[in-house]
This record gives sequence, structure tokens and C-alpha cells, in this order.
Amino acid sequence: MAERPERTFIFETYVPQLDQRSAAERTSTLSTAARRLNEAGIPVRLLRSLALVGEETHLCLIMATELGDILQLAEQAGLEPDHVAEAIAITLSPDRTDTREETRSAPAHSPWMGSRR
Repeated sequence: MAERPERTFIFETYVPQLDQRSAAERTSTLSTAARRLNEAGIPVRLLRSLALVGEETHLCLIMATELGDILQLAEQAGLEPDHVAEAIAITLSPDRTDTREETRSAPAHSPWMGSRR
């Protein structure tokens, strides 16, 4: 059986009164949940977390093989995202004039399409 390719997902949550401390706590919670899923044989990797404090939005870039893995991560962490979408990661080459695609995935439709506020 061929190994499924990893895909990049954006995990977005609206967090009233988001600050650095609460963003770090949410990131730690997701990281712990990802570790537990990995121990259970579900490959999920938290790549980066960003806090848009002024927007009250917490974003995480997560590698997984399928959207269902992201849903399991959310459940394991006890966090409900407002939006999840597959993303295509683009990296500039060292000469910064050429780009290469790190994933071959197309954007996915999110089950979370409602308004955040």
C-alpha cells in the first residue's frame, strides 16, 4: 500500500480577546493533541502558529494526510475551528526569483464556512 502524501491545512479560529498568552496556550494544546495522534499512528504535524491579535484570530499551519485527520486533531484538542482549508505552500528559492510548490494539493472546501462573529 502506497503512503499517502502529506498536505498542508490552515486551521483558523476566532478567539475573542486573543493575546500572546492565550495564543500560546492554544498552540500548546494543539501540539499535545498532535503528539497523541502521532502516537496512535495518525501523522499530524503542527508547523506554525500565528496570532493575529488585532483580528482576534489564531491560525495554525498543519501537515496531515487528509482533512479527517485535522478533524480528529480538533476533537482531541477540544478546539472547534471556524475555518479549515487545504493550502498550497509556496517557497521562494534562494535567489528569490523563482518559486517552487512544496505540495501538489489543490484547495479543499471547508466544512466551516459560516461567519465567525
